[in-house]
Amino acid sequence: MIVYKIQDHFVLDIPDVNGGKNFELLSLSRSWFLLQRYEKYAYKPFITEMNFDYIIEGEF
Repeated sequence: MIVYKIQDHFVLDIPDVNGGKNFELLSLSRSWFLLQRYEKYAYKPFITEMNFDYIIEGEF
């Protein structure tokens, strides 16, 4: 059996909002960035986790 565990966190970094991607033009991106970075909010990033189990059958 092969087990995959994949995790991702949705965090905006400075290059995301200041790297010519135009994300900084969206009010949602600016709000999201402030929510994550402003210490008084103490926001924790949203984490996505995916788990996959694959059973391998046959002869090798």
